[in-house]
Amino acid sequence: MKRMTKQIMLIILSLLLLLIIALGAVIYNRVSGVLGLFLGLTSNNTPTTAPTTSASGNPSSPSAPSVPTESTQPHEHYFVKESTRRPTCTDLGYTIYVCSCGKNDLRDMKDALGHRLGEATVVPATCETDGYTEQFCSRCEKHIRSDLVEAGHSFSEWGQADPAFGVPNSQQQRTCSACNTVELHNNDTPGEWILRRIPLESEGGYIRYKLIVDFPEEEKADPSYDVYIRLENPIVYYTYDENGLHLYYLVGPETIIRTAPGSGNNVIVLEADGTLSNIKPDIPVEDPSEPSEPVDPSEPIEPSEPTDPSDPITPSESE
Repeated sequence: MKRMTKQIMLIILSLLLLLIIALGAVIYNRVSGVLGLFLGLTSNNTPTTAPTTSASGNPSSPSAPSVPTESTQPHEHYFVKESTRRPTCTDLGYTIYVCSCGKNDLRDMKDALGHRLGEATVVPATCETDGYTEQFCSRCEKHIRSDLVEAGHSFSEWGQADPAFGVPNSQQQRTCSACNTVELHNNDTPGEWILRRIPLESEGGYIRYKLIVDFPEEEKADPSYDVYIRLENPIVYYTYDENGLHLYYLVGPETIIRTAPGSGNNVIVLEADGTLSNIKPDIPVEDPSEPSEPVDPSEPIEPSEPTDPSDPITPSESE
């Protein structure tokens, strides 16, 4: 009986010892983990655990730190010569350098050469057209023209026109002292229109004029007439209204009144017998009995010395 009791006590003590050992192992693991973590944080970056191994048994490499996608270093331009443009009469010369980033840089700037002009040809202004001065540049081979201010008409003051035979309305007129252009308007229709009579060179026995009806309204077309007069008494008076252009003239002692169309470009022909037509007369060109001698060309102007090309641009060394 006593022997059995001792065996039971021995078994109970053994179980208690195993239980104590197990509890000690658990407590040890907990304490060692906390202690290892504490030691790993306070040590000089010494890892507290061994590196893990890969499937092949080799220790795996630690992860590399991330690298920024864009460089924080500033871009340094590296320019390379691309092309050269020489100066002209009006444009600068320069050399273009290009960097791989697309930026351009203009270097070696040269001033424009300027025109090398020869003798000037002057076309004077008239009452109706602009005048100009023209010179030839031997460097760029262009004709350089500078405009002059249009001379314009030199009209007298408006005054009463001479009484016209059969003209129903008295007229005001003024005359340009430079080209003898006459402007007319009726006293009872001031500002509605001005009839401008421009003398032209006589041709084939006809006295010639250009008639223009000048309306102040810009949107209204100004009719014009080419007038050929072969009357014995070439004095013709003109008035204008909505029906067109009216002509008053004499054939012997008789006053003739005719009306021309009031729009578009028209031809008016008054023959010696007083008939009126709108067909331009066929004026023959008289051939000279002897051909005229050929006109010698004017002596050419001595050409200026050829322009030396601009100094070649020496490209600077690439940066």
